[in-house]
Amino acid sequence: MKCTCPKCRQSIELILPEVSEEGKSASCPACKANFTVYKESFGARALRRPGEISCSSCGNELGPQMHCASCGRPYPDYLVAALGRRKAGKKAQKLKITSSPFRKSQSTIGQLPSLDGIAPQAPPAAARGGQRFSKGVVLATALLVLVALLAAGAGIYLKKKAESNYVKNFVLAAYGMQVGIDTSRKACQKMADDWKAGVAAGKVVTPRPTPVQEKQLARVQSELASLKSQLAKEPEKFKDCNAKLSKLEGVYGKMQTLAMTPGNSLPAFTNSVDKMDAEYKQVAKQFKAEIPAELLAQLKSSSQKFRHLQQLLQ
Repeated sequence: MKCTCPKCRQSIELILPEVSEEGKSASCPACKANFTVYKESFGARALRRPGEISCSSCGNELGPQMHCASCGRPYPDYLVAALGRRKAGKKAQKLKITSSPFRKSQSTIGQLPSLDGIAPQAPPAAARGGQRFSKGVVLATALLVLVALLAAGAGIYLKKKAESNYVKNFVLAAYGMQVGIDTSRKACQKMADDWKAGVAAGKVVTPRPTPVQEKQLARVQSELASLKSQLAKEPEKFKDCNAKLSKLEGVYGKMQTLAMTPGNSLPAFTNSVDKMDAEYKQVAKQFKAEIPAELLAQLKSSSQKFRHLQQLLQ
């Protein structure tokens, strides 16, 4: 086993028997300090620095890797050298030194060993290769994690952006339909009034919307066609909202058709207008009750700017 004296930091090598958590005692040949070698599990490794612990399987020093660079053991238990003998106990077997950086003494007891000729030991080739491999693995893992985080972040961003665009286009479409409904109702009301006045005066009346109203209805129809294409793909959060918007569009279509083709009978025309008003009120009530709270809140907020939405939200 290769370890470092916890007092003088000299590198020494010990015979590696089976070391338990109770530990075994040893002595440093340099400073004569007594220390204990004991085993710890991989889970406590975060509290230890590389170079201060040794693999419990092969005895070589452990670096920052998640495995032993010498024997390849993953998540290895490790041995720790600590001053004192409190963990080993009085009857613990003492570890023997197999190699030491000090020459054997040639004189009487008490003479200090010579430090001449001591050279630092290079780490084994397998350890160096393992360290390079570990750095590559760590770098590759970090890059994969970074790519995964970026992909997840991009996915969340695109999802939120799609939902935001849908809400905006949904409000604009509802506003456009309400503009078309209000314009058609006003056109129908004016035609009914003019028609009644003409009949009372004995005139032949051909009811038609004003040129301004016809132009406005055509513009609303064109803008709604563009908005519908942008609403084609519903986010999961607003599933089935297009179907609810279609009911409002159905009323808008009927009112616009009635305004553009009022027919030849004044009573039939006024009766159709009254039915359209009743149908509109029912559909508007269902529309407000069925759409998600987020869409309804956005409609209410937008009604401060788009006054036609106030009629829909009453």
